[in-house]
Amino acid sequence: MSSDNNIPSHHEYAHIDESGNTVPLNTEGDTAVKIKPERPVGLFKEYLGNPEATAKTVRGQWYITGDR
Repeated sequence: MSSDNNIPSHHEYAHIDESGNTVPLNTEGDTAVKIKPERPVGLFKEYLGNPEATAKTVRGQWYITGDR
């Protein structure tokens, strides 16, 4: 999302649960960007030298933004 809350059309976003499944509107979940089969250009790839922190940002085919 951008600062004006517009979602770029070239990225796929969803709210997902702990298993990586999308959740219905008005249901709590994590905001995520689809990274598979192809990671969007310019999207965060990893925490350098910290694979444990990097692993926490990925759930299946999704990158977890940290927003709920």
